[in-house]
Order: sequence, then C-alpha cells, then structure tokens
Amino acid sequence: MQVSFPLNIPTWENDTWFTTRFETRENFRDFVLTLFKEPGKYNFDATIDQFNAQARHFRTYGFFTAAAENTKDYIKYWDDQKLKSRIGCIFKSGSETWYLPRDYYQWLNTLPIFDKLQGKFDFPQVWDTQYHIALYECLAELHYRHVVGLKKRQIAWEQPHSEPVLAEWGWSTMGDIQIGDKLWNPDGTLTTIIGKSNNGQSDVYQLFLGDGRSVRCGLGHRWEVYDRDLKKYEVLTTQDLLKRGLLSTPIKGKKKIYNNYKFAIDNVQAIPFTTNQSLLIDPYVMGCILGDGHISHDQVCIAGADNQIFDEISSILGSDYLLTC
Repeated sequence: MQVSFPLNIPTWENDTWFTTRFETRENFRDFVLTLFKEPGKYNFDATIDQFNAQARHFRTYGFFTAAAENTKDYIKYWDDQKLKSRIGCIFKSGSETWYLPRDYYQWLNTLPIFDKLQGKFDFPQVWDTQYHIALYECLAELHYRHVVGLKKRQIAWEQPHSEPVLAEWGWSTMGDIQIGDKLWNPDGTLTTIIGKSNNGQSDVYQLFLGDGRSVRCGLGHRWEVYDRDLKKYEVLTTQDLLKRGLLSTPIKGKKKIYNNYKFAIDNVQAIPFTTNQSLLIDPYVMGCILGDGHISHDQVCIAGADNQIFDEISSILGSDYLLTC
C-alpha cells in the first residue's frame, strides 16, 4: 500500500465513525492477518449493510449526497469517500471485526456492474468469497508480494444456513456441514464438499412444490427444471422462475379447478443407505406393514395374494415368529 505510517483507518462501530491508529506497516499487516479466515467463517451479520451503505443510498435516492455541489458539506462528503477508497475502513460488531481494503470498498460503493440475476446494471452485493479475495490481495501487497487469482464463474447456491441437507450419515443443515463432509447427489451417489462460502445476508424465499414439500432459497438459487410449456429442461434461478410465473392456465375439473404448474423437477434416484445399526423391525417387513398391513393390539396383519412376499417375510423373521393365514 502506497501510504505513509502512522496510519489512521476510518472505523465504524454502533453507528459511530472514529479512527484506528497503526504506527507501522508491520502493525497494520499483523492486524489484517488476524482477520484472514477460511471462506464461510467470516461471520457476517447485519453490519454488512454498512459495507455498501453509499451504494444502497444511491440505489434508493438516485444520488450519493444531498449536499449542493461545491459546498462545504459536499466537499467533506467526497473527501471522506476518497479517503476510504484510498486506505479502506474497519467495521466492528460485538466481538467481530472486518477490514474492507480500499479497492473492495470503492468497488462495492461506486462501481455498478451488470447483474446477471437482475438483468441490469447495479452495485455489487457483498459476497463472502469476494471479501476473502480482497483480503488476500491486501495481505500480498503488505508482504511486498504479487498474487494471481483464479475465480470460478459461480460462487455458490443461495440457501439459508438452517435449510436441511442430506449428508452421508443423515440430515444436517447448510450451516453445519463442513469441508470434507459427503452429501447425497440427486443421482444417488455421494459428493465430497471441497469448499464452503458465506454469501452474507439476502432475502429468503420459500417455494412450495405440488406435493406440499417446500424449499427455502435466495433469488440466485439455481434450479434444473422441466418447462412443460416449452417441453425442455432448463437451469433457471429463482428470480427467473418468478418472472416467468409458476402457473399456466388452470385445469378445470368436474368439481374444482386445479393448479397447472408450469415447471417440474425430477425425482431423486434411490439412495443406497447402509447402516450397521440393529433395527427393531426389518425395513422390508416395515414396508409391507405400511403398504398392505395394519397393527392392532398384539398382532400384525398383512393382506396380499403374492406368496413370494410372505415367503420373504417368513425368511426374514425366522422361527421366532409364527405366520398364520
């Protein structure tokens, strides 16, 4: 960083701005190093609204400052923004601290980009991985090093930390899974998590499927769907689905009108669960009871005309149980 020390960094905490002083380059470098973590562990909270407060103001009102051009307030505002764009700024919330390097602060607040999700130019959102990259570049500079960054095209699917996800050992949540854990794919195979990111705060939408199940996600979440009108598969974001509309012309039945869903998603393939646990009831027997049987008092009854089913049940239960017809 081409700045002189001691250095006073603008600092925000509890809606108040002050400065944090660093006497030497080494002091500042060590401070930034303490903030550098793995993606997904930066613990962003509502404070991220302050990261891009200027952009949010411009998006709402159409201008950065209401002060008349060339007035003292106008000059003071832009001098403050130029300072933050030159040396960055610090944000604090409880025990958490974040430093926004100068380029990242300027990018968030003054440089609109084309947002593919919204289909228009807008200010960038706060993403965990992009913040991580900005800190990495800052640390390289503070160590008098160069850095080459390779960035994948997509950052992550948008789902809340509390959304259930099926792991190898059973149900977990998006927030609790860790790098190295294995999750079930829709095709019935396992995949290993090799990276995890925290995309900050965004609106959560709950989409209900025709069978009553629901999924919570963000506007950027991607769905592989079958468009019944176009008769083809597509990968669409939640925002794309909402723009197109989720329903086609309703179907009129004899007694009621039925929803005509425009999109469908494939069922997942059977998952080959394995377990070493001792189960009280064999899964095959339980399936037969649920499908063709009932339980009353001290007996279990299963109806059917396929002797192969009863032979299989008898083989599983063994001589400890008596089957009668």
